[in-house]
Amino acid sequence: MILFTVFIKKKYWFGLSQTDGEEFKIDNLPNYNINQALENLQIKKIESNYKTVDF
Repeated sequence: MILFTVFIKKKYWFGLSQTDGEEFKIDNLPNYNINQALENLQIKKIESNYKTVDF
């Protein structure tokens, strides 16, 4: 089986290089707690057993 990724330019789509403006900055959320958010959403973090395959 051959797996590959193809990037295609489509009408009405744009790449990041085609945008203008200042670099996007993520706001600091001082009271944000990822563990509390996951618990509130009833999401459990589990260990992944997937492995990376090099071609």
